[in-house]
Amino acid sequence: MAPPKCQIAVEVSGQVKDVSEVEKVLRVNREAEIVQPAAGEVLIRIRMRTINPADVFNVTGQSRHANADSREVFNPGNEGVGQVELNGPGATKFEPGQRVIAAKWPGHGGAPPKGRPFGTWQQYLTVPEEDLIAVPDEVDDEKAAQAFINPTTAAGMVWALDAPAGEWVVQTAAGSVVGRAFSAISRLRGVKVIEIVRRPEQKKELLNAGADAVICTADEDIVQRVAEITENKGAYGGIDCVAGETAGQVLTSLKKGGTLYTYGAASGFTGTYKPLDLVYGGKTLTGFAILLWLPKAKADGTAHAKLDQVMTWIKDGVIKLETGDVFPLEEVVTAVKESMRKGKKGKVLLSG
Repeated sequence: MAPPKCQIAVEVSGQVKDVSEVEKVLRVNREAEIVQPAAGEVLIRIRMRTINPADVFNVTGQSRHANADSREVFNPGNEGVGQVELNGPGATKFEPGQRVIAAKWPGHGGAPPKGRPFGTWQQYLTVPEEDLIAVPDEVDDEKAAQAFINPTTAAGMVWALDAPAGEWVVQTAAGSVVGRAFSAISRLRGVKVIEIVRRPEQKKELLNAGADAVICTADEDIVQRVAEITENKGAYGGIDCVAGETAGQVLTSLKKGGTLYTYGAASGFTGTYKPLDLVYGGKTLTGFAILLWLPKAKADGTAHAKLDQVMTWIKDGVIKLETGDVFPLEEVVTAVKESMRKGKKGKVLLSG
């Protein structure tokens, strides 16, 4: 059966200062065009989409790639799950109806082909067949929609650090989705993890869940406690998404030659560190972004195997993903505001 000629799509036009005003820039187009797949492409009927902080920053205008800035109207959304609707010429890997995710979706982190819609906050989207990953039957839409950005970021940093079994690694924001996935995969490899959190209740929760060691910055010093936990050897490596003074403290807590990957800036867009940690400690402070990791993995031929492994870890419950409220696509304004509400539980999703 041929797909319909029109679809429901969320569109953004303009900028606002705060998420409380997103209704000024978001609109629902019920007669948006559906672009048919070209050679080597697949038309996907998107079933579920995430709302990540990066999506919200893109909607408000705080963080847009250059192509979006040049458009009067664009479709947001960097993640989701769908099913194959129609194969374009030469696309034969997936059967119609098969569920898939994309790594990556068109427009995520860069410019899509000119004149073509992009972003997952719409019902239909064409994707290169080579970017699609099959979703196991055991993984529901709510989890599959979240499978790429956070879980693959966590796995990518585990692979990048490549800590030997028995070593300690350290991470900030340990209670986050990325943090919990990083810990689970690390422990699977025999690596011990020092978890850093801000609140005592988070420390208690992680310890009850089986964490190896937890530091609460409300009443503990990172450098001192890491030294105690590792018996003054220092951590093999670490990951950080807090920045500020915390990043420098984590870097100091690493052993000589250790690497700290920064993948976010929760406390602001600046960080402090001791230069001598780099000069005489031989340590490395560098960044990690899934959109920089993915092309390298594709170039060396490991991308599909690694992405399939992440999906298997989700299927087997190694990586646990929590779903929050699910809103119809048409209620996107309410959903975006809920996604940024403090104290919410789980990832907010858009269905339909």
